[in-house]
Amino acid sequence: MTKERELQLQIEGNASDVIQLLVKEKCMALQEAINTFMSSETFRKLELPETGLYYQSPVYIYDCLLSELSSRQKTEETQLDKAIQDVCQQIKDSKEGKIQGSPLDEFLEEL
Repeated sequence: MTKERELQLQIEGNASDVIQLLVKEKCMALQEAINTFMSSETFRKLELPETGLYYQSPVYIYDCLLSELSSRQKTEETQLDKAIQDVCQQIKDSKEGKIQGSPLDEFLEEL
């Protein structure tokens, strides 16, 4: 067996194990677990031999994935909080007459 084939088998085996952990530990449906892992930065790193991630255990790779997902969720929550603050400020400004003729004004008038 060539080195490239060994590497590919190791990557595929780790990926399969990580996906199984997502199904078992996070109660994800199989397709959701596949999509989650395959679209992650962790998976991209696993596929790059120079990172050496394929040498690690599936549990280690799974922990890396969980850290990535947690970080991504915090970023999304921060962006959502910012968007909510912006909308609240627009409503406040609209009520104070600072913004006129905006779609938000029309919406507020309907309320």
